[in-house]
Amino acid sequence: MSRKNHRLFRLVRGREGAAAVEFAIVLNLLLLLLMGMIDFGHAWFLRQVITNASREGARVGVVYPHLVMDIPATVISGVKDHLPGTMGTDPELNIDVKVGSGLTADPLTVTVTYTKTWWIINYFLPGMGDSTQIWAQTVMRYE
Repeated sequence: MSRKNHRLFRLVRGREGAAAVEFAIVLNLLLLLLMGMIDFGHAWFLRQVITNASREGARVGVVYPHLVMDIPATVISGVKDHLPGTMGTDPELNIDVKVGSGLTADPLTVTVTYTKTWWIINYFLPGMGDSTQIWAQTVMRYE
């Protein structure tokens, strides 16, 4: 191998090594971005699930005739019935029901709160905290 070819080979080999280093740096950033998207996507999913569950619970409470004292239990049951299995068998929800008088056209307020624990984000952004409250509120009038 001539001296000229040897220098050319070393130059090419050095570039391949630089590409490997660049790939290692970029891969970490891409994985961080991907994991953040998954974590925020899960939070968005939970928000939609909780919103739908609060609507269904309020709908059950205002549509069907109930005694005023039975409405909170009926609403809580309606909320839990409309949660998907992906939230586990017994998710830790806080369900607040404000019944009012129970008369026609009076409002029924259902507030559902869930604590979402971050999977990935809290390791890379420590100031953000380990968890956050996700909540949804629905107000419907009695029929």
